[in-house]
Amino acid sequence: MNSATKEYAEALFLLGKEENELEEILASLETVKTVVEENPQYIEFLSSPAVVKCERLEAIDQAFNEKINENVISFIKLLIENDKIKGLLEVIDEVKFLYNQSFLKTYAKIISAISLSEKQKTAILNKLEKVTKREIEPTFLVDNSIIGGIRIEVDGKVYDGSIKHTLDDVKDVITR
Repeated sequence: MNSATKEYAEALFLLGKEENELEEILASLETVKTVVEENPQYIEFLSSPAVVKCERLEAIDQAFNEKINENVISFIKLLIENDKIKGLLEVIDEVKFLYNQSFLKTYAKIISAISLSEKQKTAILNKLEKVTKREIEPTFLVDNSIIGGIRIEVDGKVYDGSIKHTLDDVKDVITR
């Protein structure tokens, strides 16, 4: 993520905090994210120099007026005006990250070779919350390419206890 994207996210986050609208802004951003993910060509349209800016700005009003927070609409228009709309999804993720950081919540991606039982998931979450001292919002994924074990990504750190990782380490030692 580039520094401009981070700055835009921080600005929207601080505005939401100042206006006491963080929850509404987050909900609005999730709506926008869903629309963009379901229609990937939408960002291309909003960033296209072949389409006059006023038409792109009008398209935002048509798509979201009275459906999402007015500050979010203005914010998206600002991104269009400053030719930064391609970073919209990154900005949304960063605002969500800032929100969670400010409320001691963090995300974890937990990847295992097979589906974990509820008991295993609970044990992993309890351990992660103890280590990070934060509430964890997990995403559990199954990836049989890791062969066995588990890989956890949290707060920009990777804890890799997978068999694939161990085998890769052994391979590195042998090929040196």
